[in-house]
Amino acid sequence: MKTWLAALLLSVTIGTAGADEPSALVRPDDSPLQVVRMAAHGSAADFSGHLSVSGTLVAQWPDGDHDPYSETPDVSLVPDAGSMARLPHFAGYEVHSLELRNARHALFMAFGATKANALLDESVKRLEATGTFEIADYSVSVECDTSWAQGSVVSARIPDARVVAIVDPIETC
Repeated sequence: MKTWLAALLLSVTIGTAGADEPSALVRPDDSPLQVVRMAAHGSAADFSGHLSVSGTLVAQWPDGDHDPYSETPDVSLVPDAGSMARLPHFAGYEVHSLELRNARHALFMAFGATKANALLDESVKRLEATGTFEIADYSVSVECDTSWAQGSVVSARIPDARVVAIVDPIETC
């Protein structure tokens, strides 16, 4: 009985030993972003520099309704596969979307004043624009076994305002 109990405790210990350990930071060779701060716990990093990200800017009110706790809708940048591969991330946690620190400003850059104001006054519940976005103030972290990334849009190049991509709604907690 003691042998069985010891084996059980050992397997539980081994199985959970790596669960709280941070993943290695992956900084792709072709990424111009440089690490400026790494959190002591090792699962968050801030970067300097700018990175051009192709993808779709998605702006939507949560569940199609106004969020009484927010003055702006959820605004995220969903990178395409090529850009996703160039974003620094933690091993095993690729970045699938970036929350934008300057969401309101990004709306006006990507959609123009008329469409951005229509979203902000809730005449429109969702907007999408596909293009190339210059990102600064990038940071990435792993929390609750999920990758989180943030950045600020410095510029937006939307080839044609009518270019739209079908992107699944961004999950929020």
